[in-house]
Amino acid sequence: MKAVQLWLLIVATALLTACATQREAPPRPEDTAPSEQAMQEEAAPPEAPPAEAEQPAMEEEAAGPTTAPPEEVPPEQDESVAALEPEPGEPMREAPPAEEPAAEPIVPAFPERERNVSIDALETVHFPFDSSDLTDEARRALDRNVSWLMEHPQVRVRVEGHCDERGTSEYNLALGQRRARSVRDYLVDAGIDPARLVTVSYGEEVPLVREHTEEAYRLNRRAEFSRADG
Repeated sequence: MKAVQLWLLIVATALLTACATQREAPPRPEDTAPSEQAMQEEAAPPEAPPAEAEQPAMEEEAAGPTTAPPEEVPPEQDESVAALEPEPGEPMREAPPAEEPAAEPIVPAFPERERNVSIDALETVHFPFDSSDLTDEARRALDRNVSWLMEHPQVRVRVEGHCDERGTSEYNLALGQRRARSVRDYLVDAGIDPARLVTVSYGEEVPLVREHTEEAYRLNRRAEFSRADG
């Protein structure tokens, strides 16, 4: 009887041992052993960055620190332009018209006749058209002028040559000068000291008669006299 109980106890112990063994199965090799891929990843060193990525940094270090270009200073704004810029909400104003420079006065090629003091005792002589020749009438008038100048040796005289309006201003100035010299030469030949006589041409600028007739032209072709020291 004791042998049967012992044998049952052994069988029961064996069954319990087998059940316990099945419940706690040992892990499989592939579950416990690390995979080859994981081992290779752990053993592989970290990848170095590509050489191209390092090149710009090396070049920048070699080039040294870069300096920013100087800022351009804006040119000074014209005050007139700045004055035209409207305030916010104000319409644009128009630029004021530029002032034109005043024209320079034209200096005449002859002295101011208003300053000359005429000599009423000396007669005016007239000339033919486009000529500085003395007519017989002009010579008789000059002879009377010579007599007066002889009686007044202290008077210095300016002989003024004039023309009518026909012809250019330049030509008439030259013609008026020839007429004044023609009269001067006649007076000198008659015995008047040349130091007392000066000549000037007014051309067509100082007409005696401001008309456009033959008679006006004849009267304007003349030589008359004024005081040289007046």
